[in-house]
Amino acid sequence: MTRKTMLAIMMALLLASAAKAAPVLKEQSSVAFVSRQMGVPVEGRFERFDAQIDFDPKDTNKSRASISIHLDSIDAGSEEASTEIKRRLWFDVKNHPKAEFKSTSLASLGAGRYRVSGDMTIKGRTRL
Repeated sequence: MTRKTMLAIMMALLLASAAKAAPVLKEQSSVAFVSRQMGVPVEGRFERFDAQIDFDPKDTNKSRASISIHLDSIDAGSEEASTEIKRRLWFDVKNHPKAEFKSTSLASLGAGRYRVSGDMTIKGRTRL
């Protein structure tokens, strides 16, 4: 699973729990991921993020979402991994402290599930 796919799933979960124009309840929300280290799944999370969501389940064309993740708040499963991923080769948090996601479309998958597509910016590079 790519980082973009993981973030899209997280955005969908945030959207599903958000009422139209309601603030995101950070204390009850999280940005989590699963990476693989030598084929073994490793769970991690970001402790700090900002999210803005305008969600209308009756008209998903009017729905918008953006999330800004503070990359220095990563918990990659161990202190060593968390330190390493902040370095220049990976996230380069000194020069690029945040990752940004902005939705471009939202589609209902039924049963209260949604697919969010959008632009992901990491280290100053935006990918669709």
